[in-house]
Amino acid sequence: MAWTLVILLGIATVFLFVRVRTLGKQITRFTRTQRRRPIAAGVMPVLRRVDYHKPVILMAHRGLARYATENTGPAIALASEAGANGIEVDIRCTADHVPVLFHDRSLQVLAGRAQDVRDLSFSQLSDIAINPANRIVSVDIMLDEFATHFDHLMLDLKDVRRDSFDRDDVDCVIELVKRHDATRRVIVDSSSFDCVQYLQQNGLTASFRRPTRSPRELVDQGITHITMPAHLARKYYERNKGWGGLFATIVCQPPVDEAMWFIERDASAIITDLVEETIDALVAKGYASTKANGE
Repeated sequence: MAWTLVILLGIATVFLFVRVRTLGKQITRFTRTQRRRPIAAGVMPVLRRVDYHKPVILMAHRGLARYATENTGPAIALASEAGANGIEVDIRCTADHVPVLFHDRSLQVLAGRAQDVRDLSFSQLSDIAINPANRIVSVDIMLDEFATHFDHLMLDLKDVRRDSFDRDDVDCVIELVKRHDATRRVIVDSSSFDCVQYLQQNGLTASFRRPTRSPRELVDQGITHITMPAHLARKYYERNKGWGGLFATIVCQPPVDEAMWFIERDASAIITDLVEETIDALVAKGYASTKANGE
């Protein structure tokens, strides 16, 4: 009898674990989908020019994704109108090595299709609508239409691993940046140290994502730029008593105070979803001034 109860209890525990895990995945998928839905149509950023008195680059995270689908033409255009002087976009490569703007490996969240970007050609991807009426944009088109709208463009390479990278993919990105004469505007972000060095050897500015080495070690190895999420960047700054001469790009989430903490400690660039609110905070501190276009 005792063993029967133990077995039944074990079966019930396994069943409950599977159900909770399935429910967790469903909640995560729903949350991510809701987060990526733009705010109701008609809500638009203020069209304005910004003079940045403090040397900081304000990058709109995946374009202005609060008002348009992330990493799309409309989101990038709105980032320019809102006053960002830079954008950060995510890059993946198709089966035929065409770099495109897309964050996830899979199309599931934004397009409702259980397919990976890597498994489809650019022609096939071009026929797929995302969330719900946008199209996936190639890096070629993005640079052609928007390269001159911003002082800085950060391309976050998502397919790269810390210990490896596809040289054909990276070569395609390098070729596009050079063909569009955008080497002075573009920063390519990678989690692979070897990829960062390869990009630098080919004349591009590259940023090393989530470094664990000290600024002195990185500078000695030729690294000039780093990118970190705010919670790691704060620890890195305090442990090393500053940025050590590195160009530090920080990915900040709400609240705006988080971005201001880094701006006041001379971070070089801030990636944020809250472009308008951060600009307002800069103006309030005297770090920037704004005026509507046409004034």
